[in-house]
Amino acid sequence: MKSGREGWGCDRERQRLTVGRVHFLQLTRQNEDLRETKERMRAEIEGVNKQMDRKQRLLTGMSTLSIDLFHHLTPGGLICAPLPSLEVLERARTAESSVQTHLKDRKALETSTSKALNEMTMKLQEAQMVSTKSERESISLREGFQAYKEMQKKEVAEVKAELRALVERSKVEADEAVSRGERCPIDSLGSRWIRE
Repeated sequence: MKSGREGWGCDRERQRLTVGRVHFLQLTRQNEDLRETKERMRAEIEGVNKQMDRKQRLLTGMSTLSIDLFHHLTPGGLICAPLPSLEVLERARTAESSVQTHLKDRKALETSTSKALNEMTMKLQEAQMVSTKSERESISLREGFQAYKEMQKKEVAEVKAELRALVERSKVEADEAVSRGERCPIDSLGSRWIRE
């Protein structure tokens, strides 16, 4: 039978092991969520890259248009081809500023995603270490308790053997006393208890 203090220690270790496992599962779920977020961010970044490529092509087209206009100048300085409209130039400026904004957003997004992923990886490793430590302590406690039970069984067997020997000796003494004619009562219940 384990004492209250040992039972409390075993319960405490079980609680620590349970808390460690729950924490480990939470961190595993968070890690999976972060992986999904990372995939979603990767898809968003690909979309932003495609937009940037389109806008880059638009800007390249605008610069090509400017060069073509320069080549269409006549020797007298007259332009044979129409100038790009202000609307086209405004769209080109908007596209260029949008590309710069998307580049900044992408960099910030990549930085925050990698930082969050690193933090979750560290937390997951810590939870795995806590879980491993709790399991080792639980195994050690279980083995210690098993050894304690075996020791108690051995001690109880030794005490019973000593009691049997004492009862046998008492019977022998009682028989000797009876044979000498002395009166010596024996507790038969005690000997029956020891046999059981």
